[in-house]
Amino acid sequence: MKKGQDVVKDILDSPSSNQGKLELLHFELDSLQSVRDCAEHFLSRSSSLNILINNAGVMCRPEAQTKDAFETHFGTNHLAHFLLFQLLKPALLSASTPDFDSRVVSVSSITHILSPIIFDDLHLKKSGYHPHKAYTQSKTANIYLANVVSAKQVSASMLISCVTIQLPDSNATVLQYCKYCKLGPESGSIPTQTRSF
Repeated sequence: MKKGQDVVKDILDSPSSNQGKLELLHFELDSLQSVRDCAEHFLSRSSSLNILINNAGVMCRPEAQTKDAFETHFGTNHLAHFLLFQLLKPALLSASTPDFDSRVVSVSSITHILSPIIFDDLHLKKSGYHPHKAYTQSKTANIYLANVVSAKQVSASMLISCVTIQLPDSNATVLQYCKYCKLGPESGSIPTQTRSF
């Protein structure tokens, strides 16, 4: 929490700050109950949310499990973000207007191309655990989330835009759309909307 508190202080002390309200909420991505508690806390304080950025997680860790017994990368990098989105979706929809869609941003990695989601072996027990495979599978799941959020919101005429941001290396940021994902209709995926911030 200390790092987060320092960031909040830096933002509020910045000369360009408009001294708006900024509050730090704490939760652990390796615990779905912690995600639920955080979302409940947020919703008790606000009924609207303009932007949700799913950006945190783990990378290339030794084999382990979350508190809910999911493989660490998949549980932390994907399932926690998926649950957070589902719990905060009413607030995102509430904040969305014809002039400003609410945004959901999923931060992924170009390494997602190295592994699909292995649906019959999410924990990588059958195929053998490898930290890179675990990480890349979770990053593919991030892209699936972005695609599904966009597709379902559009089909239901709901106003949520979703993009996936790829961080291929420390010097570049690339907005990642479906054409880079190599996910076409034959895989059951639907392209991410190309509306941006």
